[in-house]
Amino acid sequence: MSREAQRRRTRRALLDGALDRLEERSLGTFGLRTVARHAGVAPTAFYRHFRDMDALGTALIEEALASLHATVRGVLAPTGDGGRRSALRQRGAARRRTRP
Repeated sequence: MSREAQRRRTRRALLDGALDRLEERSLGTFGLRTVARHAGVAPTAFYRHFRDMDALGTALIEEALASLHATVRGVLAPTGDGGRRSALRQRGAARRRTRP
């Protein structure tokens, strides 16, 4: 495995480890050693990928937003229906604006 592939794998393991912990507790209630242990890496590996726990939290939020954006783009993408879907959306929005 290349060095870059290993780096991506370790970063992913740290992110996944934090997500697993977040199912049980909030980010502020556990430390980087807990994340590293859950990810199966040494605590020093954490600092090769994140400055601190705040940076890890920011990375988790950025991932979630990227996933949300991709989902929204997929829903709003042209469907090959000649714009019918867009027209329906516009009519629905106009109805909502005119309701009391």
